[in-house]
Parts: sequence; structure tokens; C-alpha cells
Amino acid sequence: MGLHGAKASGAGGVVDLLNVDFEAIGPVGSTAAQNLEFSAMAAANTFTDLLPYLTVNNGSIDITAPGALGDVSGDNIVNSTDALIILTYDAGSPIPPAFLARITAGFGNVNSDNFTNSTDALIILTYDAGVQVPFPIGDPMCPPGNLASSLNAVPSSGALLKTEKKIHAFAESGAAPIAPGQTATVPVTIDLTGFPASGSSDEKLGSFTARLEWNPATLQLLNFSGGKTGGFENPVVNDLEAKSGKLTVANANPYGAKGSVNILNLRFKAIGDPGSSAALSLSFSAMAAAYTFTDLLPYLAVSEETLTLTAETQPGDFTLENFPNPFNPSTEVYYQLPRESEVEIAVYNVLGQNVQTLVKERQAAGKYVVRWEGRDEQGQPAPSGIYFLQMRAGQFVAERKLLLLK
Repeated sequence: MGLHGAKASGAGGVVDLLNVDFEAIGPVGSTAAQNLEFSAMAAANTFTDLLPYLTVNNGSIDITAPGALGDVSGDNIVNSTDALIILTYDAGSPIPPAFLARITAGFGNVNSDNFTNSTDALIILTYDAGVQVPFPIGDPMCPPGNLASSLNAVPSSGALLKTEKKIHAFAESGAAPIAPGQTATVPVTIDLTGFPASGSSDEKLGSFTARLEWNPATLQLLNFSGGKTGGFENPVVNDLEAKSGKLTVANANPYGAKGSVNILNLRFKAIGDPGSSAALSLSFSAMAAAYTFTDLLPYLAVSEETLTLTAETQPGDFTLENFPNPFNPSTEVYYQLPRESEVEIAVYNVLGQNVQTLVKERQAAGKYVVRWEGRDEQGQPAPSGIYFLQMRAGQFVAERKLLLLK
């Protein structure tokens, strides 16, 4: 490229002559040099030849692998796994050097405040849940040249494990057939009990991105709440398509949770015709382990729920039962209401202290099922021993003795 110019009055100081935009088309790892030469240069007014006094500094551009803003794992996808890595980094826990290099290069600084922290993780979770965010997540970005070489070897999110064990995920109410107008509570659970294999340390759930779908002509979503397992109580939920029977949820916990992890709880009302079936589909687009960042999707088995609608008559009495008993690690609580009531069901220890409240809301007449996972309000496992299950509904009070074995 050649250029020339002249200005009779001249210009002093630093003079901007030309700005050029280039598109990188060479292979990754190559260097593109820019060589600048002058054949003439003179001063205004005096016409002094300036070439003898000229020093030229040529530049170069290192061509690096493409990257996307928010992709700190280097897998070319921005999802809840990246949020988990950022939260782990922000909590001061160690992360693989390659992930740290991408954070240092700015891939995690999605809000451009020059910090990579929990705010960036929240923005990524919101983006992954399908909610629009005012930041260019996923857009191509160029890391600083002095850091480019450290980004060449980025591992995948964890290595494959040699195990035949499966992780089970399910959205199951455990309810008997329900009549139109009745409600059902559906907990969504990921069970990592015994994973990856006996004799080795169990993996902990660190992050996930899930999608639930149902037929809005048979089921109406009334409300939802976060998981009851500690660290997963506050997911990012996109309910913009709930009236169309779609819900997307994402969450990340840098400390993780093992065993049976409750990630979400949904409450539906049956609005279909008697005899129809209401299917609830659960799928995952991302799931990673805490600390190791192992991709857990290859080991996942998902069970789907189908609620059958019947013309069943309303219960005649209040009842409270549970099964199994004794149990480990969870028990199903079955109860029925002959009329609409304010219901409270809670578990107490032998000292009369509240361990966990399972239900506290006004409910329509009908049959219900709720699960106690053997945990307290903070999501911590309760010790083995005797507990008491108490139900209050208006003037009705019932109590059952529970035995948790470990």
C-alpha cells in the first residue's frame, strides 16, 4: 500500500497519518508483520529534508485462536459451566491453569468492569437461561498479545471417568392420579449417590442448565421455587415461555453438593380432561462437577413424569402417611385434604426443634405427595435417629414417628 500527502501549513507534535483495519486470514500461531518505509519527508515552510532524522518502528500482529466473551472453559460454548469456573475462581479456590489463563486474558469479564467475579457468573447464568442481557456474551474477542500464547492449550471441562455408574435426574411428583382442578408438587432432583464408583470420592454437582416442557392444555404452572439443597436455593429461571409450557433454569455452586440434590420445585394445576395424560419432559444442555469441572452429561439418565388425570372424587377425610419407614435417605409423605385449607407439614427432632418445613401454604382439596430428603433447612444431611412428622390443616393435627437410618 502506498500513500502520500502534503499540507502547506504543516502540523506539529504527533501527527496521525493513516488508520488501517485488517482481517486476520493466516493460520493460528502465525505472525503478520507490518513494514513501514518512507521515500520522502520534508518540513513545512523550511522544506528541510527530514529523512536523515527518521526512526521507523514496525509492528506485528500475532494471530491467535478465536475466543468468545464468557467462554472461560475454552469449549466455544458459554453456559453454566463457565459460571461455575468463575464462581470457583471468585471464591479463591484453585482452578486449572488453562482456565485461569483465559480469565486473566479477560474472557470472564463480561460486564467490562475489569473484574471477573460473581456478577459475571450471574450474567452468564442469565444468558444461558435464555434471558436477554445487555452485554455481548458469545461475541468474538481478541486477548492481549502478551497472553495469547498461554491460551493455546485449553483442556475440556474434565476428563471422561471410567465408570458404568449413572447420574439420575428426574422430575417426579410420586402422586397418584389427580382430578382436574387439583394440584401436584413436582420436585426436580439430580441424584449423584455413589457416582462415579464405589471406592472413589463421589463427585459433587457444581452447575447445570435444564429445560422443562409440558402441555399447557393439561397442566398449568402455578409457581416454582428454588432447590432445597444448600447452594442451589436461588437458580436463574426463565419463565417467559411458561404459558407455552416451557421453563429454562440454570445454577452454579462452587462448593457443590453430593448425593440427592434438589434443584427446583414446581407446582402444577391439572386443567385437562379426565382420562388424559400430562407429560413433563426434563432435559439438560450442561452439567458439570464442582472442583473437577468434569462434564457430567455423558453419565446422565433422565426420567420423565406423566400425571394421569381422573374424575376422582374429593377425599372425605384428612389423612397423613409416609413410606418407607424406616428409610434412607428419603421418604414420601402422602396426605389428603377434604376441603381447601392452610396446610403446614414439618419435621421435628426429639427435642421438638424444627428440622425442615416441607409444606406451608394454602392448598385446595385433594391428594398430595411431598418428599423429605433427610435434610435440614440449610440442606445439610440430618443425623440418623427418630424424628416426628407433623401436619396441621385448620383444626386437624396429625403426627407420625419417623426413623432415619444410615
